[in-house]
Amino acid sequence: MPEWICLKCGKKWVEEGDVEPRYCPTCGSANIYVPKKVKPPKYHT
Repeated sequence: MPEWICLKCGKKWVEEGDVEPRYCPTCGSANIYVPKKVKPPKYHT
């Protein structure tokens, strides 16, 4: 489950299921994002 972060108030929360939140549940701001999980690069040997 992705952890969402509000860019306005800084609140972090986790949404249950596959629903993408459109607004922050605390301050109501639409400026939210989810950090991308970056996979480490695979090195060819």
